[in-house]
Amino acid sequence: MTQTTRSSDGARASEIQILAPRAVSLGTHSIKAVYAGAGNFATSTSTSLSQVVSQATTATALASFADPSAFGANVTFTATVTSNGGVPTGAVTLKLGTAILGTRTLSGGHAAFSTSALTVGSHDLTATYAGNADYTASGSAALLQKVIKAASSTSVRSSVNPASFHQSVSFQGSVESATGGVPTGTITFKNGTTPLGSATLTAGVGSITISTLAVGTRTIRASYGGNADYDASTSAALAQTVHKATTKTAMGSSRNPSKSGQSVTFTATVSTAFGGDPTGPMTFKDGSVTIGTGPVNATTHKATFTTTKLAKGTHSITADYAGNANFAASSSAAIKQVVQ
Repeated sequence: MTQTTRSSDGARASEIQILAPRAVSLGTHSIKAVYAGAGNFATSTSTSLSQVVSQATTATALASFADPSAFGANVTFTATVTSNGGVPTGAVTLKLGTAILGTRTLSGGHAAFSTSALTVGSHDLTATYAGNADYTASGSAALLQKVIKAASSTSVRSSVNPASFHQSVSFQGSVESATGGVPTGTITFKNGTTPLGSATLTAGVGSITISTLAVGTRTIRASYGGNADYDASTSAALAQTVHKATTKTAMGSSRNPSKSGQSVTFTATVSTAFGGDPTGPMTFKDGSVTIGTGPVNATTHKATFTTTKLAKGTHSITADYAGNANFAASSSAAIKQVVQ
């Protein structure tokens, strides 16, 4: 403020510049300048000056620390309120459209908001400064925040590895996200390119149980199909080994003891560790001498051999199952067949 004064004869004048303190309150103030006099000059007082002090104007800006952001990720937004009249204080509100996401108190003219609740898509966010007794309210321009699908990762594990033919094996697929969310949807299991089955994820996990894998080493993968919030992903290959199923062969005689020249039927039965239908040749022996063969029936799992040629005496009869592509070979315990 500048105040000009003159002497009573109007011959001389001086200017006094007074800087008002920044703490002057809002409103209209009556300002006077008082000259205390000095030496040959008398005191004097100026006429009143009406000084109006109003609220300082503000400007609010909103910035994102991650754009685009992934679904489920925590995103921080910073609102900055500036003014040529100092550093504003008070509260700032963050809005998504018309929905309020939160209110924060300014510190050094800044307020930070963090949220992980934004859905996939594009969102208009604004920050509104409420103002206070010294500063006017202001709002930011809309900030367009893009949220993309979150990446997922899928893994697969086996309940039994190696397994035996026809043994039940459970494959469990787990789907995770780097953003910490829990993916939902469907997971599909494949043996190479052949689908084995699908499961609905529960808490990020889905599983199937099968007993149809062929003997050998199988390449198992689990594929997550993704959903509206998470991208699809496929697991690394799991090498699942399937061995031939173990078998046991038991044998019985239709009559023991028997008479020389009498018909005797030997029946060999093959049992397996995990079910299934073993087939293949069965060899019947008297000691180390082969006396006959017969095929194992796929339904009854039995093979028979009938003979009338056993000589008088005691014979050590065994049955040897040769096995096949899926079932391992096995031999029965010896039967002491007495021929009278």
